[in-house]
Amino acid sequence: MARTGAPRIARCEQKVWRRICTPGLTFARRAARRSIPCTTFCVSGFTTCSNVAIDLSHFYFQMGAPNIPLPEALIFKVLTAPALFVTSGEMRNAVSEDYDWTQLATAYVDQHAERSIELATLMLDHFRETGTIVGAFRSQTNEVLEKILRRFPDQLWQRITGLLGPPIDSRAFHIYHWLREGALTIIPAEHVWNWVEQDIEKRGWYVAQFVPSVFPGDEKAVSARGVLVRYGSRKDVRSNLIANFSTEMWSGPESSHAQQKLEQLMSWKEARRTPMFYGGSTSTSRPCSTAWNAPKIEEEREF
Repeated sequence: MARTGAPRIARCEQKVWRRICTPGLTFARRAARRSIPCTTFCVSGFTTCSNVAIDLSHFYFQMGAPNIPLPEALIFKVLTAPALFVTSGEMRNAVSEDYDWTQLATAYVDQHAERSIELATLMLDHFRETGTIVGAFRSQTNEVLEKILRRFPDQLWQRITGLLGPPIDSRAFHIYHWLREGALTIIPAEHVWNWVEQDIEKRGWYVAQFVPSVFPGDEKAVSARGVLVRYGSRKDVRSNLIANFSTEMWSGPESSHAQQKLEQLMSWKEARRTPMFYGGSTSTSRPCSTAWNAPKIEEEREF
């Protein structure tokens, strides 16, 4: 009975301290501080209790001035509670809970950087698993992961490469999409190029698949142009890069969008003389032209 009632007790305790915060913030923060260790007794088993511990910790240590230093062991236990990283049938307020966790974790990384890699590794191990604290698409918690990546790019890139596959499972899929969304530009380019060079046959086309779909891209980071300069002579690299740039959203007629992309591609060709068009120009630009003119043909047939 104690275990089944624990989430309800934790929620009641949370509401009590929240309700008294307006008339007496100082007293409420002290009361919340006493509740945090009590709440953590069940964080390993209940998502609700774990989220209450996050909420109370955020409330006590960070709301109001001045902020109170975060105790290293206690807050790491709160942030990494096993219940936060497993799929649960318990109801949760994802937006609010993700926000509290992100704010607390950001402050923790600033104050206790020595445990950042450990925290980031746990986040990557469960990246975008449904129902977890890091499960939402473009979750606020990504801010913490990217903050750690900026601070420790070497160590974290080593862990990322270990999760990219093969095999390319669902976790690898979500991680490389996160890299494609911009996280890859945080990593020093030489680390990524060195990783590809170790096995160009298997990694050349792969990096073309998750390089950010911006051309030519940041010359100081891993970019689409950099991929073409190094590996553009390979058909599999060119094919995956085209597929990468074709994965997008737009509004309006598809033919207009396709024509705009084709014109942009031709302007890059003239301005940059990118190796994408060297030697293999007929094998690359002609298929692009054919593929991107197809929507216009389909629309003309419909009307």
